[in-house]
Amino acid sequence: MISPFSIKNAFLGVIPSTILTASSEGIPNVAYLSQVYLLNETQLGLTTQFFNKTKSNITTNPHCTVRVYDPDNFSAYEIEAQYSHTESDGPLFSQLAKKFDAIADYSGASHFFKLQSIEVLNIVNIEKIGNEAYTSEEAALPLPSRRTIIDFESLQKVCERVSAAQNLEDLFDSILKAIDLEFGLRHSMILMKQGDADRLYTISTRGYDQSGVGSEVKIGEGVIGRAAEMKVPFAHASLTREILYARATAPSPKETATESVLHYAIPLPGLKMSRSQMAIPIVLRGELFGVLFAESENIYEFRDSDESILKTLSHVLALAIQNLQISHDFEIVHTAPPTMAEPKVRPSKEKLIFSYFHKEDCILLNGEYLIRNVPARILWRMLKDYQTGKTEFTNRELRMDSWLQLPEVKDNLETRLILLRKRLEKKCPLVSIISSGRGRISLVVSGDITLSEN
Repeated sequence: MISPFSIKNAFLGVIPSTILTASSEGIPNVAYLSQVYLLNETQLGLTTQFFNKTKSNITTNPHCTVRVYDPDNFSAYEIEAQYSHTESDGPLFSQLAKKFDAIADYSGASHFFKLQSIEVLNIVNIEKIGNEAYTSEEAALPLPSRRTIIDFESLQKVCERVSAAQNLEDLFDSILKAIDLEFGLRHSMILMKQGDADRLYTISTRGYDQSGVGSEVKIGEGVIGRAAEMKVPFAHASLTREILYARATAPSPKETATESVLHYAIPLPGLKMSRSQMAIPIVLRGELFGVLFAESENIYEFRDSDESILKTLSHVLALAIQNLQISHDFEIVHTAPPTMAEPKVRPSKEKLIFSYFHKEDCILLNGEYLIRNVPARILWRMLKDYQTGKTEFTNRELRMDSWLQLPEVKDNLETRLILLRKRLEKKCPLVSIISSGRGRISLVVSGDITLSEN
């Protein structure tokens, strides 16, 4: 018998699988499966949403045949299996349910597309039945030629870039640049958790038309949020088909009442047609720091080697973050040459109206959203002090300001300041935050500012 782990790519769901069952009277039934999960060396898992006939058949006549396809060469494998039991709770069900929830969130079918149960099958035998001419939208798409082994020389180069980073901003930007140049993962981002917040904040991106710095993902929602919640990697090899399936099974808005969707002021960057995604949590000693995310327009873009690379880099990244926080006294803003650090001089008559809204805890600039939460409070504190003539601030004094509501332990001040600096750079180049010494930052303003509180 063929070992199931030797054909594990056939269980990624790139090509839909089929299952042949029969009723107790011997009436056959063939159904397509969105994905067959390889649970261990001897068992498969089938997720149940809408195959009542198949479920009825295997519970009365446990013998079945599952056919899976290897996306690398379209080889077909026939698996003789036998129904074992159904799981509707427990660790296995919870893990797969989170994946389904992530797909549903992404497709807009979160109120309907839910995992009902998992049918566990015992593997009896696996045989290769040749290469079949499989016709589908997926088969028509060219599969990328990706590495199947880890390039340790490239991995070493990335780690060297990490070691050379002088501050967190350099670290975040350099690691995304490195995995692009060394491993060809062109679209990626890093999202960080700040204190006890229930959200991740985009801190650095690469390969997108819009940077999306400052965009938010709620922990527990979508591919990124689920990876953060469970602290385990989430990967999709054929997201397009899974989303289409979720949308196809969801009722129209007229058929079901749904809650309004919360749209954040800064949209999360992303590809218009994302077919492959990986979300790797950044965890150190059980503590979640953030998520390293990569995606591609190609189906089946990421292989085991890519996931292993990102897992390794997530551990390196977590250690580097902690080391920089300790060894550099939480200094976070790069000291750039004066010609680059200073903003371009603009006419002082240019008006900059900053409005802080206490209830929403956000700042608008000339009527447009700028930033919110702790970074907004930091900026507001600095702008008010600027009006009194103060332009230089220390990390220590910001930490001691109770109005900013920074946690006493692990306040992540450095990542909040990176987020603030990047938002100002994009939305308000006349106001900038630059390093003025170890543990010190300066607010540089070119223009006429007006402050209002609501």
